[in-house]
Amino acid sequence: DLEIVAQALRFQEYMRARGMMIDFVVVNEQASSYVQDLQRAVETLCENSRLRGRELGPRQHIFAVRRDLMDEPTYKTLLSVARVVLHTRNGTIFDQLERAETAAL
Repeated sequence: DLEIVAQALRFQEYMRARGMMIDFVVVNEQASSYVQDLQRAVETLCENSRLRGRELGPRQHIFAVRRDLMDEPTYKTLLSVARVVLHTRNGTIFDQLERAETAAL
């Protein structure tokens, strides 16, 4: 799960370095518990990406949110306005993009 998040963050950094602004939202769908290791790890990845991107300017559009704190209309709106939706259970980023490209043809 974290490797896909890290790959997507690197892509966001790559695109931003080339002048393209991308809003990046990681939705943690794991149910809340006393142990929030996954959420902390996701937040750390996002924060590190924001820190690396500071040299390109202050506009950092990277967010880590928990699904269990969103109501259903908000979640559905987020999915509906997203240009790309990747899910860790659907394989690597490359595999997901390849399937999307094939489906678009």
